[in-house]
Amino acid sequence: GPLPPKVGQATTYTVTWEVRNFSNDLENFEVRAPLPPNVRWISKIFPTGEPISFDNKSSEIVWNIGNLPAGVGIATPAKSVAFQISLTPSVSDIGRAVTLVGISKASGIDTFTDKKVEAEAEKTTTELKDDPLSKFDEWVVSP
Repeated sequence: GPLPPKVGQATTYTVTWEVRNFSNDLENFEVRAPLPPNVRWISKIFPTGEPISFDNKSSEIVWNIGNLPAGVGIATPAKSVAFQISLTPSVSDIGRAVTLVGISKASGIDTFTDKKVEAEAEKTTTELKDDPLSKFDEWVVSP
């Protein structure tokens, strides 16, 4: 779709999540994040077979990682998944960056302390500051 995103036209984005574990082994580890009403889940996932899905009732993306050993992302590569979403902006979005994915919340049980561990990541917007191919003038919705 168009960049910058245009009112009434769908633009597809690929979002990558990456997790690292600096401490003890974790179990029942998952990442959840809501999608706003103007963003649609597209069932394209990489790597295929990764346990990530979209819950239509809660409008949440859910990545059920399960066990996350200590040292992932430090001693071994980080665990990552990429998925696609589609934004269709409305007239009220003109002139501003809009949310693509809400605040991501990760949680799991530390197997050493038997306590719940939680972390959050900021929402993802059309301000793609971490994308070296993205330009400032592509970040805000145009008419």
